[in-house]
Amino acid sequence: MCGICGYWSFKGNDISKWLRRSLFAISHRGPDGVGVYVDGNLFRSTWSELFVPRGSLGLGHAHLAIVGELQPIANEDGTLWLIHNGEVYNYKEVRSFLENMGHIFSYKTDSEALLHAIESNELTKIIGDYAFAVYDSKKQEIILYRDFPGIRPLFYCMEHDIFSFCSEKKGIRDYCSNVKEVRPGYKVIVSFDGVIEEPFFKPEETWTVENVIKDEDLAVRMLSNNLIESVSMMCYKKLAIPFSGGLDSSLIAKLSKEYCGDVKAYTVGFGGEKNASKDISNAVSAAEALDLDLEVVLIKDYDLEWLLERTIYYVEDWDPVKISIALPLFEAFREMKEDGFRVAFTGQGADELFGGYAKYLRSRNLFNDLLRDVLNLHASNLNRDDHVSMANSIEVRYPYLNINVINAAMRISPELKVKDSVRK
Repeated sequence: MCGICGYWSFKGNDISKWLRRSLFAISHRGPDGVGVYVDGNLFRSTWSELFVPRGSLGLGHAHLAIVGELQPIANEDGTLWLIHNGEVYNYKEVRSFLENMGHIFSYKTDSEALLHAIESNELTKIIGDYAFAVYDSKKQEIILYRDFPGIRPLFYCMEHDIFSFCSEKKGIRDYCSNVKEVRPGYKVIVSFDGVIEEPFFKPEETWTVENVIKDEDLAVRMLSNNLIESVSMMCYKKLAIPFSGGLDSSLIAKLSKEYCGDVKAYTVGFGGEKNASKDISNAVSAAEALDLDLEVVLIKDYDLEWLLERTIYYVEDWDPVKISIALPLFEAFREMKEDGFRVAFTGQGADELFGGYAKYLRSRNLFNDLLRDVLNLHASNLNRDDHVSMANSIEVRYPYLNINVINAAMRISPELKVKDSVRK
């Protein structure tokens, strides 16, 4: 997990100062080290020793030490260079598959699977989340990729004959006035011929209302198997979870305790202990039922202004609904960081996959409404959650948004998701 950025001046102008600024703008995403590749030269160092040489093409990587090592990394002959934000959860299986195809793995990082998968056109075998960039020195092109459903963000811009990209808008918006977002399941190909955006993975094309599963027992078994597998492959030695006491976070917490080990939950409310919200008491009750270690964080009125400023800065959005959700999340992740956590699970995505919102009770075409909301998850929730978690150097993992869980959920009939005015 990390932050990535890059610049390419097609007129050969120096981009070093802009690359350096972008890296420091996203340094919170990767406090454990920094790497740069500029015009064929590679430098890896601590932040205090960061050196960005002059050049016209540069890639930058801010490293959060979870799995793997500092990037950029190269393929066997040094013609492809990669920087990756995210995780490959089936790395061992993909590595074995690609080694049998003749690829040589040289690094201790799951990100290398992406590099060789690109070479062999096998990217769809990856189970994980990612936003990454590959520079091809032979073809003289940079290609940006973003996972489906858009768990890891990536933004780009073409202006003043310079192409730039970054994990967060703040990394390039000082230079660029027209920042665009890489869409989930799409790649952006950049060369001297221009910028082309095209899809490489569109699982929604296989989701149709005509082939949904209506057998409840079959649907339960399929979903159970996929969700357990998802939690198991995402396990980490020390896990935290933002906890509401609702169905989504409670189920993930229960599975995490069963398949990963101990997990600590955090719930955030406003006011003092005597007037804390009802949500807090619900979370406490659920945690007791699950025998879950729960920390209750109460935001005081005098902290709100500071928290609001920081949340808006990191979320990069003024939308009041997004900010109202992001602010307590930001505080939860801040507490996790202080307690030494680096990885957290979340129940994000379950409402859109299984019909959790009240609006679905009024839906005239539930399948289409769920499909629309799943395809819009990156804009409605995922960018926000990524930014407030990474603001605190916390990597969030989404068991409900494993592609196998998504595919299973979208095969379940809407009639089994919302029935007799009961949602989810």
